[in-house]
Amino acid sequence: MKANFEDLCVKDKILVSLKRLLNEWNQELDDVTEAEKRTAKGKSMVATFKQCARYLNPLFKFRRKKVLPDNIRQALLLVVECYLKRNYLAGMNHYIKMAIGNAPWPIGVTMVGIHECSACEKIYTNNVAHVMNDRQLASICNQSKD
Repeated sequence: MKANFEDLCVKDKILVSLKRLLNEWNQELDDVTEAEKRTAKGKSMVATFKQCARYLNPLFKFRRKKVLPDNIRQALLLVVECYLKRNYLAGMNHYIKMAIGNAPWPIGVTMVGIHECSACEKIYTNNVAHVMNDRQLASICNQSKD
């Protein structure tokens, strides 16, 4: 974490940025008094931090094992770059595009008559519009749990 950020490879930039963010967040929580941590708001802040750290552990394991897929790595790099530029709105948009994508979602009634509308066939295409809908990633996740 002491190396020049620009000299790091893409994988290390993601790892260092997220670890730095977690460390800063942890330091902020350490500065909070014990009385404030016992309040409902304080308990919620601590619980949110612990949950976030726990949810990021698989990502750090993927990085250490060098099995992080390229599409996820590139999407995370976009999010991290936006975060470093303090462009949080663009970072959030990149994250949402990575997580849920822009594929049409079958919400509500899809077939109301005899004929199917032209938009209905787009709903059932096999094109993956986001990186989280990946069978290879699911198999890697299942292997890491064992």
